[in-house]
Amino acid sequence: MNIFRSIFKASRDVKKLVGTDKLGNKYFEIVSESIKAKPKRSMESSQEHVDYQAGTVPVEWEAWVRGNRRDPPTAEEIEKRERQTLIVKKRAVEVERKDKELQQREYDEGLVAGPSPGTQATGHASVPTYGTEQGSDKPLSTGNEFEPAAWEPPSKPK
Repeated sequence: MNIFRSIFKASRDVKKLVGTDKLGNKYFEIVSESIKAKPKRSMESSQEHVDYQAGTVPVEWEAWVRGNRRDPPTAEEIEKRERQTLIVKKRAVEVERKDKELQQREYDEGLVAGPSPGTQATGHASVPTYGTEQGSDKPLSTGNEFEPAAWEPPSKPK
């Protein structure tokens, strides 16, 4: 009996196209006529699953699909946010350039100690490395002397 209900219920669901974005993604709202429930929202991507990259869906559409906003976004709203994002990125590049100039000037004037010659720090909160690391081609152990049952914890003094 449940099979017939699910088939009948599925046939009464209405999938309505709400909008598309610049990338060709389609956004749908699925309204169930049998139940007075909150409509489901979904997206059909224009890209293959393997080609998908995070961040390709506009933030406004993602918020609508997740139910964080009531109305679907307009093209003008998305364009406004994209323009604002570009302005922020340009400002960030300019601030970083000015900061590097100030830092170099402080190094040159002797106000701040510069990095030691031969040190190289890469990445966030990294430890400076000195020169190159030299590894050995010779293995530390052959692995033949490993005995799992040989180790015993030290005895406690009485």
